[in-house]
Amino acid sequence: MNRGSESESVYNIVRKYTQLLEDGIINISELPPCIKNTDRTELIFINSLFDHKHVKCILPTDCKNLFKSQDFPLIACKIEDQELQKEAQYMSYIRTNDFYMHTVVFILDPDMNLIGEYMIDGKQIKETAGKTLRKLPWIYKKSDAQIEQMVNMIKAYYVPDLTFSIVKGEEIKDWYHESRYKNKSGSLSNSCMRYTSCQKYLDIYCENDCQMLIATDSDGQLHGRALLWPRSMWNKNYYSDTDIIMDRIYGTEVTIKRFIMYAQNKGWVHKKTQNFTDNQNFMFKGEDGVYTTEHKRMRMNLTTYNFDYYPYVDTFNTMSYDTESIKNHGEGDMLTETGGGTSEANIIECYDCGSSVNEDDVRWVNDERYCEECVTYSEYDDQDYRSDEVRYSEVLNSYIWHEDAYEITHGIRRNEFIHIDESRQCYLDEESFVAVNDIINNHGAPVPYLTSDDTVQLSITTIDDIVNEAATGIMRINSDTIPYMPSNTEAFTRNRGQYMANYAYEYNTSRDPITNNIMMDCSTNENYDAYCWAKVYRYIHAIWCKYGIESINVCWDGEIQQINFDATTYNQYKDLIVSGELNITDANNANDFADMFETSMEPFMEVMCALTSEFPLNHRNINENA
Repeated sequence: MNRGSESESVYNIVRKYTQLLEDGIINISELPPCIKNTDRTELIFINSLFDHKHVKCILPTDCKNLFKSQDFPLIACKIEDQELQKEAQYMSYIRTNDFYMHTVVFILDPDMNLIGEYMIDGKQIKETAGKTLRKLPWIYKKSDAQIEQMVNMIKAYYVPDLTFSIVKGEEIKDWYHESRYKNKSGSLSNSCMRYTSCQKYLDIYCENDCQMLIATDSDGQLHGRALLWPRSMWNKNYYSDTDIIMDRIYGTEVTIKRFIMYAQNKGWVHKKTQNFTDNQNFMFKGEDGVYTTEHKRMRMNLTTYNFDYYPYVDTFNTMSYDTESIKNHGEGDMLTETGGGTSEANIIECYDCGSSVNEDDVRWVNDERYCEECVTYSEYDDQDYRSDEVRYSEVLNSYIWHEDAYEITHGIRRNEFIHIDESRQCYLDEESFVAVNDIINNHGAPVPYLTSDDTVQLSITTIDDIVNEAATGIMRINSDTIPYMPSNTEAFTRNRGQYMANYAYEYNTSRDPITNNIMMDCSTNENYDAYCWAKVYRYIHAIWCKYGIESINVCWDGEIQQINFDATTYNQYKDLIVSGELNITDANNANDFADMFETSMEPFMEVMCALTSEFPLNHRNINENA
């Protein structure tokens, strides 16, 4: 790959980029094209420590594919520019990290616009394909004209120019054969009637008035097909505003969309779901011009019906010799064999929609029998539910039962659904629901908050050493008492839930047998209100009473401010407790006890209240709620 006067392989280029990173300081002018940066004039990389908010690096760290399944569709396009072809191949191999765009994929929206989708820093981004292409780590910078050309090439790959036409008679056999197919993907390539051996099964279509809509490209290759049932075959006047009912569409997802658009432009009725299980739901054009779903049982009359062989039929798959017809309901021989024959079937009526279901295909929910379309499987619960009783959870990538589904109340997943067992509360809000992985809820967080929140960290240095009497120590302030109980006691183990509901602070000292430092992380989110800070206040109160506080370092927005406490007040407090002169359970001493603590806390509260303009904190409310 030519870069200036040098001709280098992709491997050597990437290796040189890696060497640049290892040197430590890099000026922006020296950054290679595959490193994206913002407003800093120099960037410092020290081992794994780097500022990912300002630098997005595509070099491998945690092995994310730049393109989903390493599939960059530009490679499959007819590219005359050999350098562009090499770049596209190079980028299809790139592995990146979570803080850079990854798992890029291009899709078509309902209006056939090309859309780019990718993940970055845990968020899913959807945007126009042009924007996505511009953000890719090209070796050479691309002009607007080149980006537009690539968008057109990718869209043409997904949406080639197709010609729609209607065939009938023996031509139906010809276009059923796989030798006519363009793509080896989608439902067309999976059709069980595509083989040479199946040609003799198709006479029922060729010798009756059945027709077929086909879509072919400029090379005459087939991209999709769908049987058409004209009015001449209808047993009655099912629809007054159209003469055609279009059956199941075979093709890729994009081709299926184009068939539906074609049918709706013609005003045809078409099958709602492109499968073999739902054979009674159709879309028709209402008086207002809007397509609406209708559940309909229909019969197609045959002029010729006695054949030696029959095809596998998706929709009108029940043969009625008595009425010389095929239908999508009721009893009769089933045209659901792939070997050219028919079969007798025990037909069950769906409990919900009333459609006919082969007994072997019945789905059971609450001891009732349903068709496949009326039931949805939950991977999370590993069972079926009625389709109208489930909600889809993007977080769990599964449908869940509606009574277990709760809307997420905070964060980037707000309004998505989460299973109650996979949710937690945050910001002391009893009506909040947040996904477990989206919340910080550990020993260092007095109040649970979102992982995406900015934080202020309190580093508390105690006067007395904290001895590791157990893996976890717990203190509380409740009814003016401050007891301490190791977490490994029988009583605590037996009643942990009850203790955690009352105790003010839990901290982990399992790493150090003796320490005098406790770390607390608090959110600066607007939902982390005065009640949350009041709980932090009570935690600090408990620590002061148990061990005394020498200092608190407030770390926020890259700055550290140290608040020193007066040890004299704590020592006086300890002496009074030991001598029995101060009994904190005695109401007569309660005010004296509170005054001593408030006096020690004043310097800390002054610093915290100075941050009011930066995040919600109200000194008066803290004291009232504490």
